[in-house]
Amino acid sequence: MNKLREKRKMGPLTVRADKLWQSAIVRVSARMCGRGRPEDLAVIYQMDDEEARKWMKAESNRKNGLAAMHENTEDETELSTVAPAQESIIGYITTGNFSLSLGEGSAIGAIPVARLLELKEQAKRLGAGSILLVKVRDRHEIICRAARLEVLAD
Repeated sequence: MNKLREKRKMGPLTVRADKLWQSAIVRVSARMCGRGRPEDLAVIYQMDDEEARKWMKAESNRKNGLAAMHENTEDETELSTVAPAQESIIGYITTGNFSLSLGEGSAIGAIPVARLLELKEQAKRLGAGSILLVKVRDRHEIICRAARLEVLAD
């Protein structure tokens, strides 16, 4: 990094590389799973593995048009009322609304690179392939909705 800065006639960084890495953010797009329309400045939350599995099951049932088979299966409405912990906040939506071209709620936001890597590890553990699942909650709402994240390249 300092070599690149030298070429541009800039002084060397005094921050350690690991500290710089922790503060790096990446732009992401969030596409809502099922219902929901994120608003500007909505909050992005990370889910634990168990909750992510429940959302994946509910999404699968919704896509297949199946009702909950038994009382142990939660649907999207029940899952959306689960209050997320404050420490599970990983980022924020900068711009969000309903996309007519996509036919679903869509947004652009930012999360730390370190959290992105955690989401990728979680997707691998859950066998979700490249689907990065998070929850999105509007600032003045209680309900959280599941969304799929994708990294936006410049």
